[in-house]
Amino acid sequence: MTVSLTRYDGFFEFAENRPPEEIVDRINLFYTAMANEIAERNGVVDKMVGDSVLAFFGAPFTPDDTQAEIACLAALEQARWRPADGHVGHQARIAIASEASIVGNMSSEQIRSFTIMGDNVALAESMLSVCDDYDAAVLITGATRSRLGDGIVTRHLDNVLLPGRDEPVALHEVLGRAGDVPEADIAFADTYNQALNAYLARDFDRARAMFEACAEERPEDPATGMLSQRLDFIEMDPPEDDWSGAWRLTA
Repeated sequence: MTVSLTRYDGFFEFAENRPPEEIVDRINLFYTAMANEIAERNGVVDKMVGDSVLAFFGAPFTPDDTQAEIACLAALEQARWRPADGHVGHQARIAIASEASIVGNMSSEQIRSFTIMGDNVALAESMLSVCDDYDAAVLITGATRSRLGDGIVTRHLDNVLLPGRDEPVALHEVLGRAGDVPEADIAFADTYNQALNAYLARDFDRARAMFEACAEERPEDPATGMLSQRLDFIEMDPPEDDWSGAWRLTA
């Protein structure tokens, strides 16, 4: 099962000191736009809470072999959303995780709810909390990436230990559909991926040289800055021999 968790970035700042009617109108517009993209691809909206929409893709509504790609295609369209009044910084950010899950009635003695339960829900929540750090509109796990074909272009951003979790997670940024992503973005992602591979292989000199090339080309790229700074820490305090390459992120 593939879970998609979408957050309205900037909603709570927007809601501060505004009348309830205006807040409700804004979040309903967001919910509608997000739900439409999910429903058009036979995904299931599980719940809408606060500034977020939880959905899932899987059998019998979407085939197992295409659910990850379908979730990414929906997320790419969701990420295009902006409020009509043009509030700067207001956008959708999406985290997608593919793991085993249970879908069904979860209930108390009085109330029943048809919902999804599984570690991928918690994983998506943790991923969504770091989307801003990488300035990524759509983040997916390595497990989700492994289910994609050539129709989706991604960049392997990092291997991390997310806040509150002990299992390493590979984070990939979804750049777009194949054929829609500019060649310059693909070339940059390739250079960055080579730098990250060198970093994970403990070839820190090569990694630094390649991250410096990335920084020269795109000095505003947050991931490049994060990894370059991390190399400074590693130079002062080299990792142990059993280092997995995953960096502990803090909340």
